[in-house]
Amino acid sequence: LLLHPFGWWLGSDGDVPVETVRVAAIQGSVDQGEKWDAARREEILSRYLALSRDAAREADWIVWPETAVPGLVEQDTPMRGRIASLARESGASLIVGGMGVDVDWQARRFSAFYDSAFLFDPDGNLTDRYDKTHLVPFGEYFPVLPKVREWMRMMSLPHRDLAAGADEQDLIRTGGGLELAVAICYEDAYGAEQLYALPDATILINVSNDAWFGDSIAPHQHLQFARMRALEAGREAVRATNNGISAFINHRGAVVQTVP
Repeated sequence: LLLHPFGWWLGSDGDVPVETVRVAAIQGSVDQGEKWDAARREEILSRYLALSRDAAREADWIVWPETAVPGLVEQDTPMRGRIASLARESGASLIVGGMGVDVDWQARRFSAFYDSAFLFDPDGNLTDRYDKTHLVPFGEYFPVLPKVREWMRMMSLPHRDLAAGADEQDLIRTGGGLELAVAICYEDAYGAEQLYALPDATILINVSNDAWFGDSIAPHQHLQFARMRALEAGREAVRATNNGISAFINHRGAVVQTVP
């Protein structure tokens, strides 16, 4: 109790130099039942591109939610070209949620799929990729015996796992020397998992798809997790969700602005 006021004084901002970065969090609000519908693919991509063009009038960065892109960003050349064109036209950096892949070129097949976030620089170059490390059991991988997995395959049930990214990955670097610590979905529920990124990380980024949870307590709880990560790291945080609570959070964990 005696030391608490001293600790509060140490944590005060004082005369800290401030750099302003204008960020737009894009929320497409795509229904979960339509998110991977091939017939809706063009409509979904066009929605994100249009929203981003509007936001680019005021933004240095534009952040899309988890798996916002209904396709493989690195392999789908036309899709990648449209996103790159948006970056060049707007002069903004784009952080885009999508599926990442590893390719076995010798066997001519995809050897692994990831839940990823990609960085397009203002010149339209795809410069960085972060792969989700903390996967959700039964949602992104199946912790079952090989015989059960074989039965699932025979019954035409989903049976293939996503791959987990490395526990420690290079930080995503944007112009101006800023470094971003990215968490995908519920990775931001586990404070220890972002420690490798600190103190180097300048800003925390969380991209998520909270459409799974509908009108429940879960999206509100997820926002509280993000607030705690910002507070304990002393960093600003940006949340971009497909259908949840997209928000800007300051380094004290206070919500600055949200999207309805």
